[in-house]
Amino acid sequence: MNSVPRRFWPYDEVTISRDADLPARFHVTSPWLKFHIDVEKSHADRAHQISQKLSDGNVTADDLDDINWLMSSLSDFPLAYILPRPFGFGTDEHSVLESNLNLNTPRDLLLDVTKDSQDINQIKKFAADSVNTPWTWDTEAALEFSKSPNGFDAESIFSVARRFHLLNDLEANKTLDLNEYVSSLKNDPVKFREASALVVRQNHYVTEKCDVTLKAALPLAQNAHHEVLEFIQAESGHDKILAKALRSLGAEPNDVPAIDCAVTLMEVFKSAAQKNLLGFAMIVDIFERTSYRKEDPLTSLLNEGGEFTAGKQVDVHREINDAGEHENVALGFLEHMASVDEKYAVEALRFAELATITIHHLSSDTLKILKSKFQS
Repeated sequence: MNSVPRRFWPYDEVTISRDADLPARFHVTSPWLKFHIDVEKSHADRAHQISQKLSDGNVTADDLDDINWLMSSLSDFPLAYILPRPFGFGTDEHSVLESNLNLNTPRDLLLDVTKDSQDINQIKKFAADSVNTPWTWDTEAALEFSKSPNGFDAESIFSVARRFHLLNDLEANKTLDLNEYVSSLKNDPVKFREASALVVRQNHYVTEKCDVTLKAALPLAQNAHHEVLEFIQAESGHDKILAKALRSLGAEPNDVPAIDCAVTLMEVFKSAAQKNLLGFAMIVDIFERTSYRKEDPLTSLLNEGGEFTAGKQVDVHREINDAGEHENVALGFLEHMASVDEKYAVEALRFAELATITIHHLSSDTLKILKSKFQS
């Protein structure tokens, strides 16, 4: 395999600007992440010139190497497309396993891939209540961008899906609203602990189902088997950490329900693992996206309400994930993949969008349940 280095292009929403007082410092800004970097003084003018050209929209073909030089240094963060390769693909061939899979709408796909689930009643209820929109991700644009000589570059499509998810996240993620509501209960310790337990339980359920879900991808993994297995092993036992958090809140895991959305989410994840390794990688990326904060937002919430033991367990979970640099682990699953055909690429994007729709209901549906309980 004649691999080639990844080449990057910034997402439309990303800007890079020089600090007015520190010439070697640059501010990187996006709607989902803001930070600064310090470059070597000898490279500061080069970085400024290309960041200015990007800002002004005056980029030419002669600037591609400079853009890639700048964006490669930021490749650990979700800020850039991966440009399609002309060659250097892996040898693993992947194609759709079920040509008659119903991709007409998100609800159609959901009900098709989960029809044999033992949790179908909860899934049907969630589908009826919450999955009622058409597809919104621009698959045509994703395909056009990721074209390669013999199909479509899986890593390039992956990077497009990442941006689609992040943009949806800005509109639909209600985690902040949920945390603010739970925080409003902190003067009533009983209500605060009960509300916190429901929130922690959804996280616990996801980790509890991780092992069986992730292992479903192994039969498809081919030469990525080692990478997937290593990730499974790294995730093993995380449910036990969150179970400790629940018990410190006075609840046993099985005494707190996993809401319909959480159950549905893990069934969607498992279905992708069984059918489409690219879609599976996209969903892993969604799950492993870090907050880039020193402390987990849920830890901060629990600590604010005086539940320090529970908060510590939640942050232990975050620390383990951060130490493993899981925010980019999913790309490793694609290194051995040959270019893919259109049907396979579209199926992967549909799985990832369905997972995005579902995961964004996790906070909002939990919030609805809590408001119904405590405001009645």
